[in-house]
Amino acid sequence: MRGDDGPGPVAPVRSLAALGVGVVRARRTPDGIFRLLSATGPLEEPLPEGGQDREDGPADAAIADTLPPATAEVVLALLAEAEEAGSAEHEAVELAWFDHAQRWYRLAAVREDDGTTLTVLVVDVTAAAAPRPSAAQVAAERAAVVSALRDAVVILDGERVIVDANEAAVTMLGTPLTDRPWEEVRDRVRIERLSEPGARLLDLVLAGNEAPPVDVRLVAPDGREVYANVLVEPLRVDGRVVGAVMLLDDVTGPRRLEDERSRLIERLLSHQDELSRDLASALHDGPVQTLTQALMTVGMARDFGETLDLEALGGILERAAGQLRGLMGELASAPVGEGLSVALGDLVADWMAEDRHAALELTGPDLPRLSPAREALIYRVAAEAVRNARKHAPGSPVRIRQGVEDGEVVVTITDEGPGCTEADQQRAAEQGHLGLILSRERMAAAGGSLSVRATSTGTCVELRAPATRLDAWRASGGAQDVDADARLS
Repeated sequence: MRGDDGPGPVAPVRSLAALGVGVVRARRTPDGIFRLLSATGPLEEPLPEGGQDREDGPADAAIADTLPPATAEVVLALLAEAEEAGSAEHEAVELAWFDHAQRWYRLAAVREDDGTTLTVLVVDVTAAAAPRPSAAQVAAERAAVVSALRDAVVILDGERVIVDANEAAVTMLGTPLTDRPWEEVRDRVRIERLSEPGARLLDLVLAGNEAPPVDVRLVAPDGREVYANVLVEPLRVDGRVVGAVMLLDDVTGPRRLEDERSRLIERLLSHQDELSRDLASALHDGPVQTLTQALMTVGMARDFGETLDLEALGGILERAAGQLRGLMGELASAPVGEGLSVALGDLVADWMAEDRHAALELTGPDLPRLSPAREALIYRVAAEAVRNARKHAPGSPVRIRQGVEDGEVVVTITDEGPGCTEADQQRAAEQGHLGLILSRERMAAAGGSLSVRATSTGTCVELRAPATRLDAWRASGGAQDVDADARLS
């Protein structure tokens, strides 16, 4: 369809208007002014100030006098560019159109075949081109959403500057946080990476890559050593990475339990190795030597035709049997069925039966009955102390005293050997001898204690434990791990 002063537009104006597309046709007159030939607003609104919405005749109004000034300026610039280049377009321009409302429009202009007429298509894209939130606004919104989470949340911009953080992050990392470079905060709390991968983690995320979580250790403002599992994800606006969201999950409790479990397992394995070595040594120095003596006695009688002294041989074999019974008693379950006092008395009797020259004695009143687990623990630790006394102070008398003091069962084992000082204990631990350390930890787990000190006459080992049944002590809140002594005994 043609207008009065030139060829018509490529598509019928009203068909385009029906689709929500506005059409403005214009021509530059000899006086250099762009004047309207016809116009239809994006929403079929009439041209203001007497302008005509016609396809068959010009409105003959100057664009500069017809449209709002800011809109006219954009349209005139577009027309000038299209007149020179043949076509032009503007993406999502904010304009006041015929109804003076601020909206977003996409404009495209083309020079028609006559070389003088220009057609501008106007599309309302307000819904798709609304102003976008800034990265800081997005970060603040996300921080508000996660502010109540237990995990610490830190949001950084593309320059690694913290734009927001929740209360959990402040507790973990201290203040100030907002507007601080991440490197400054990282160095302040001395973050140490514990697992791979993790090198240049933030660089990878800011480049748009996904990254696996990493484990770190840091020092909180109150001086606590904190373990955290850190997850960093890109922060995107309109598909563009503008920062990063960092979540720090405090896993200090589980991590410490894991470390403690690993430490106890290592010590247990080491202690088992030590027990194996001690058992081998005890067999070699005791029953093996005694049986070797018996074999030599029999061999000499055979080789030299001498009469075998059966009484002497019987004494040797009896001694070997006593040594083996003693070792079996140490390896078997603690014999506390009739109470701790009876078990300690049997311990002394077994040692005396093994070695008639041994000087062992048990003194003190009978002890009250405790739980089987606690009695077994005290017995084992006491038996270990007696064995150590006989090993490190051979020939010395060993005295066991039992009693009750201040509501505690007390068992002391003393000898007259060289004495075991704190330096001796430390040196033994450094050399991998962990029996004393494990015994002390086992006593502590059952609510008791173990102390070893050198005296003017030798060494004194003192065991203390509540003179109550273990279940009553637990009920009073004395233990968190209800199976600690049973497991460690």
